[in-house]
Amino acid sequence: MTTSRSRPHAAAPPSDPAADRAALALWLTLAALTAARAALTFVPSMWAWSLNLMRFIAPATGWALWAVAALALVPALARVLVPAAAAAGEAIERRRVWLWPAGAAGAAALVGWLPDRVWFVGDFLLRQHTLEGRPTAVATWYPHALPLDLFLHDTFARVLMHRLGALANDTGRLLGAAEAALLALLALAFARALRARGVAALAAAALVFWGGYLTMLTGYNKAFSEMPLVMAAVAVSGLTLVREGRGPLLFGAVLALGFVLHRSSLGLVPVAVTVWILWGRAHPGAWRRPAALAALALPLLALAAMAPRIIAIVTRIDPMHFTPDEVRSAGGVLPGLFLGTRLVDLLNVVLMLSPLAIAMPAMAALLGRSLPWRGEGVLLAVLALPFVGTMPFIHPGQGYYRDWDDFASAGMTLSLLTAWMVARTLERSPRYAWVAVAAALGAAAPSLQWLVHQSDVNRGLERVETFLRERPLRTESERARAWDYLGWRLTDLGRFDGAADAFAQVAAVQPSPRVMRQWAATEALRGDPRHAQEIYRRMLARFPEVTAGWFELARLSYQIGDFEEARRAAGELLRLRPDEPAARALASARWRTAGRT
Repeated sequence: MTTSRSRPHAAAPPSDPAADRAALALWLTLAALTAARAALTFVPSMWAWSLNLMRFIAPATGWALWAVAALALVPALARVLVPAAAAAGEAIERRRVWLWPAGAAGAAALVGWLPDRVWFVGDFLLRQHTLEGRPTAVATWYPHALPLDLFLHDTFARVLMHRLGALANDTGRLLGAAEAALLALLALAFARALRARGVAALAAAALVFWGGYLTMLTGYNKAFSEMPLVMAAVAVSGLTLVREGRGPLLFGAVLALGFVLHRSSLGLVPVAVTVWILWGRAHPGAWRRPAALAALALPLLALAAMAPRIIAIVTRIDPMHFTPDEVRSAGGVLPGLFLGTRLVDLLNVVLMLSPLAIAMPAMAALLGRSLPWRGEGVLLAVLALPFVGTMPFIHPGQGYYRDWDDFASAGMTLSLLTAWMVARTLERSPRYAWVAVAAALGAAAPSLQWLVHQSDVNRGLERVETFLRERPLRTESERARAWDYLGWRLTDLGRFDGAADAFAQVAAVQPSPRVMRQWAATEALRGDPRHAQEIYRRMLARFPEVTAGWFELARLSYQIGDFEEARRAAGELLRLRPDEPAARALASARWRTAGRT
């Protein structure tokens, strides 16, 4: 790593032909992605779900954002913005006082203005409903959540609800706004840690900030929303430690926070070892200082404390994510890589989370050995490898198009590598400095489109239904869970007709007692109690030991005046649970008298 700091007024070096070719490859990638997003707006298919988002955004907004990215690809137009981009890069390099609070405030305002109203990603709906309920024990609330996850998304969230009167959804939004501000600061700090200059600094900061992971900071109450910040903080503090020898305690603290936040932070162990080795070589004897020893001890203590719990989770829960039934049926892990739409969906996940990462292979090949892999390149590559390398082997139960949050950490590590490669390319290619403008806007536009889309509940629900109806056909389990989501979300919104139809779809595939009870309850809410009664009968004929079903059938039958059925259901409930208060209430004299009239 270089130790001298170049000033912005220094004469620009001549363009490096390899860097010029890499910059051109980046521009061609941006052009291809921009063209694909426009064309796929008119294609009735969900194969390229990361690129066809404009189908599900208000046309004026979607096309306006697309046009900004498209116009930035025109060299003559992009060159007009190069002076402003260079000035912004200089402000990052020189750490202008106004830039940091302005960037943090702007990021917080952005996610506050565009909250997630669809609640589709990952466990959003589950965590939302859990937080709305009464406090529960850690083991029953989420058995694989680590302490910091539980503190942020349950303990602290409930304090906000009880002390400030915040709604459950407000807690995730407030925390997300603070984390978006932190993400903006980390993006600026990353550009400084790279010692990028001018347009290269602006591009580096923009590519780290603008990614699909930004959409999780709009209300999602789960540790996956913090993990990209941990990745960025590790990169910033690690680069600073190796380059300048400063901040060993900060680096150790970031690692420790990761280890108590989520079990996937085990993937940070290789980069931790790498950073300590590079730091020790660059600054001999520095490790003997008390602060350095404390920095080494902090993550080790956190990891030792969490190890038994992490091991238990990895051995008991994670096998279903790596070797589910369909993988075992296919013959093992390697054949399982090619099941269904997995490879296409993985590409979609990468394009969604890190919009320009797909340009890296061509850029790296064109740059060759001129890339400074020693030091900063090795650090960022080792950070990315465990998270990106495991992506093909993870089988998200709800499908990649919903459980992309599983890969948010990998997305950030790809963005960090891409930002580094783009910055180093542009520094050596003054001829293509205008590509920095195209890259920054090419990452910002699709990320903004995702934020806009998830803030529109109607278009968001339309997209979920389109997943279920258009090709490619998803697995039975994925379809059942998506219909189940629609049923619950539409119930939340008071749209009981659509909710009942969604639960009917789930019941046709997975007729469990829980699903059929919810279907029946929703049919009653939509004003069809006779149909609800018939659903209860069908469920109890198949699952006669479900006491809650007998109680609900008895209550519903009484309400609609079918006293004979109410007595029959009450009798079955008494037979199964004679000592329960609900059973005794159903056997009261008032019910018996009502049944004879």
